[in-house]
Amino acid sequence: MRSDRQPRPTSAVIKRFEVWFGGIFFTIGVGALVAASVLFLTLRNDPSTGSTIWAYLGAPLGVGTAFTLLGGAFIWRGLHQLRKEARLRESGTTTEATVSAVEPTNTRVNRRRLWRVRYSYEDMNGGLYAGDSGYLTAEDAQSYGVGDRAFIRYDPASPSANVWLGREELPE
Repeated sequence: MRSDRQPRPTSAVIKRFEVWFGGIFFTIGVGALVAASVLFLTLRNDPSTGSTIWAYLGAPLGVGTAFTLLGGAFIWRGLHQLRKEARLRESGTTTEATVSAVEPTNTRVNRRRLWRVRYSYEDMNGGLYAGDSGYLTAEDAQSYGVGDRAFIRYDPASPSANVWLGREELPE
């Protein structure tokens, strides 16, 4: 008996979405560049190809370059975000934030739409800042309503840098 029920994305997958998404694009790009190299090595000594060799190499080179660069950018951005989150979880200042919106994104994992929670918070000097939770499952995001309170951590030296904790406060 076949089940049409899709597996629920885990929070670890969602937290690292940009890294693994970038990894997929990067791998496809490198694969296309390897294919272009193999084509070049195969066709370079074939007198019948002459100057048309670039017609054979254009697509794999173009796709390979574009996908490798795009994948690398996603990986870099994802790793940068993970490092920032780790730093803030370890040494940031915990405060309460007020949920201002709960909204779907245009991103899907296993055909399930990912959501995000937008919020505002005040730093210890009274400055008002905004942030978002990053990708959440629909179930997690929709458990919040506008006006609900949740925990975040921010960098006192740069209060706009923040990370979503949700309902669970980390120990000091």
